[in-house]
Amino acid sequence: MAGALAALLLRVGVSTHGLSFEVQQRLWDDILGRLHGPMTSRLFLQPGLAFLVALFKEYPPAQHTGSFTVEDVHASISSAASGANQ
Repeated sequence: MAGALAALLLRVGVSTHGLSFEVQQRLWDDILGRLHGPMTSRLFLQPGLAFLVALFKEYPPAQHTGSFTVEDVHASISSAASGANQ
């Protein structure tokens, strides 16, 4: 949904204002200019840590294929409460 919205806004912006060489140059200068500065470490740390978390995660992804309902949540809470009381 967010990707579709971003694509739509990009298309509207380009059709309204155009995509000149100056705009392209400024865009790439802004992107490459952020490689040097106080947040440079985040550029590498954030994807690296996300990769490590995904690699060493203890629990596999949920295998639930349907949608959750209120009854599913209620049953889960009830079973957890009955297990704690024993």
